[in-house]
Amino acid sequence: MPIQLGDKKIANIFKGDTAIQKVFKGDTLVFDFAPADVYEELADVNVTTATTQIDFDNLNITKDDELKLVYTFVGATTTERDVSIFVNNNTTASDYTRQLILPLGSSIIANRSNTTDFSYIRSNQKSCGFMDIKVSNNDRFIGQNQNLDHIGSQSSSLRQANHNIVSTFTVSSITKISVSSPSNHIGVGSRLTLYKVVK
Repeated sequence: MPIQLGDKKIANIFKGDTAIQKVFKGDTLVFDFAPADVYEELADVNVTTATTQIDFDNLNITKDDELKLVYTFVGATTTERDVSIFVNNNTTASDYTRQLILPLGSSIIANRSNTTDFSYIRSNQKSCGFMDIKVSNNDRFIGQNQNLDHIGSQSSSLRQANHNIVSTFTVSSITKISVSSPSNHIGVGSRLTLYKVVK
């Protein structure tokens, strides 16, 4: 927040700052918003041939970093398929835990399981969303995902879901992120963009 004496701004003070300017009786105190996050694009993948897996390699993501994966998936086959995420070449589903919250009409489904499924696509239909990715303070991969699936031709067929994923194995840094769906189900027109949050 900027501190002002009359029309003169003395300093900007944001949450987490340790040096706080003194404000005296009669001073004018004006509140302001902290600056928004800035995103650096690390990779942008446009799928031109249906594929089973997309890899983001040569990363160096530590506890001080935060990533955002923004995606649109287009289903390529007539079979319904999940989309999964893995880190550092560990593709063993039992080494991850996912908490799912899925509103369906007037009801809500919630479950916890050993999987990294975070999206769901059908033939020629789309799923879009984003995932915040970090290395936690206790050395775990964590991902918080929100997505919207279009599972039918009507607006009532929209389905929103929240997936929270954590690795059960230790991760001091993320060097690789893999996104996969069986049998080349990530179809043409899918797009994944990986950003690093620059604060």
